[in-house]
Amino acid sequence: MPRLDAYLRTATSPANRSGFTPALTVGKARVQDIRDTIERHQAEGYFLVAFPQPANSLVEHLLTLARGGTWTDWWDRAQLESRLRENHDLLSRFSDLVTRVDAQMVGPIEI
Repeated sequence: MPRLDAYLRTATSPANRSGFTPALTVGKARVQDIRDTIERHQAEGYFLVAFPQPANSLVEHLLTLARGGTWTDWWDRAQLESRLRENHDLLSRFSDLVTRVDAQMVGPIEI
């Protein structure tokens, strides 16, 4: 499985080697067969992490599933980053997926 930081760098670059150009949102067309996935795994719900955020069409689809009795929830980039900051133990437990990057102070930029 690719490392999360490597994936994020690749997925958010202007165009990666496969020619994929990331959108500002993850649309329903990118997350297909949600109902089939739930049924195949005999799950009671569906949890989505969308980077950087789910599109309105995808959120509406998840809400429709929820109104029908299927548990659904989703995190966007901000929620994912917030939970990682609040739960430092996840960094060590999943070090194969997540790499900590400390922010460095940068001086003022002259324009």
